Amino acid sequence: MNGDTGRRYDPIPLQSDYIASWLTLASQAVRVWRLRYELGETVEFDKSSLPPAPVSEDALSRILVLEKDIIALRKEDIRRERAFLERSAALAEEQIKSLSERLELEKQGELDDTEEYERLQELLRKGHLTNMRVVDARRALLYSSTRRLQTAHALMQARKQLDEARRALEKL
Repeated sequence: MNGDTGRRYDPIPLQSDYIASWLTLASQAVRVWRLRYELGETVEFDKSSLPPAPVSEDALSRILVLEKDIIALRKEDIRRERAFLERSAALAEEQIKSLSERLELEKQGELDDTEEYERLQELLRKGHLTNMRVVDARRALLYSSTRRLQTAHALMQARKQLDEARRALEKL
């Protein structure tokens, strides 16, 4: 039998497969390092954890630069998100304060309209007043109680927004 009839391996495709596999391994190792870094481990990437590079060191350096850029972009995104949520929370707090004051005024207005309505009803029973004045007082009472309810609803919505902003800040 001739020794030349056996399989021969072409080293060029094997070498290109090895380079592609090494680059994939390197990029995944750097990605794992970035994720650990984002989770709080502040160690530098250990190049010795990889097998010897079949390509120039520049390839690994470029991979590291890309992952560090991702870290910087994510930090900036988090900073912006935190600033937005803090502004939202401060705005919600101001709105709650304003709506609370307004609610107190609305409650007082409703009490005043209730007293006026009861007074006019009593005068109507005594015959000292027409029915139209009582109807107008009842409308005013209905209007003021509706405004109080709307203000109370807006206050609950503002509190909900504040809670959501604070919860999002905690998650961030």
